[in-house]
Amino acid sequence: MTEQQNDGMTIQRGTSRIKFRTPVLSRELSRMPADKLLEAVDQLQGLIADYCGILAEALYFDPKLQAKLFARLQAARKDIADAESKDSRNLVVTLNQVIFEVHRVHARISKEQEFINKSGSLRWISPSIVLVYMVIIIVVIILGWESNLGSTEMPVIGIPLTVLVWSLIGSVAAILYRFYTYRLRELSQVSLEISWLIARPLTGVIMGMVSYVIIVAGLLVFGNATQSTIDTPVIRPQLLWAVAFLAGFSDKFFEGFIRALLSKLPDLAPKSTSNDDA
Repeated sequence: MTEQQNDGMTIQRGTSRIKFRTPVLSRELSRMPADKLLEAVDQLQGLIADYCGILAEALYFDPKLQAKLFARLQAARKDIADAESKDSRNLVVTLNQVIFEVHRVHARISKEQEFINKSGSLRWISPSIVLVYMVIIIVVIILGWESNLGSTEMPVIGIPLTVLVWSLIGSVAAILYRFYTYRLRELSQVSLEISWLIARPLTGVIMGMVSYVIIVAGLLVFGNATQSTIDTPVIRPQLLWAVAFLAGFSDKFFEGFIRALLSKLPDLAPKSTSNDDA
């Protein structure tokens, strides 16, 4: 049983924040006379009652967790009642266990509230990121339209502007889809989700660019999506846009795309020779 108070473990109740404090410390219980132990029993019973009230207010949004923690507090209250009829040593042990259990309940409520607060912040972070990238997409489209750069390859990287735009659109669509379908379950997922939101458009554009290079290089052919001529096949731009969008939207599509490419490449790994005499 720890006696240290964790300043970070606070519970929001209305406009006040509650830190975990017990009316009696564990190290004091072993030195208490019998009459003082009975006072400690009453104080801890009152503490349990307080946390039952806190549960009713703090976890109203999660009835299942609320009922689970309430059952633990009721079990702690019953343990105290059962231990009162035994010797003082057993009572001290039980009271220490009760203090520990109430502390665990406090920590669980605190973590749940922190999770709710942080996951709630994603409600404005996701739309904000989508809005920023939508503005970028609109600006790029307008500038490309005015300067007729739609099918022009970007210098150095040799990727058409349309492919970059469709990759970015796919990434934004992935963020929107995840926003409406994905549900966080743990506090640790919140920071990972924010990192994903920030990095996803960039990785989506990179995947779209790689997919374009693979198709244009002729490493993968999509049948009727190409128009054969005497010299070289001409790839329909709609195919490139669709692949760029899907690569930006779905990691699984890009992974399947790469696997399909690797399956067409020769196996460069050394092949083991079987021993016929073995």
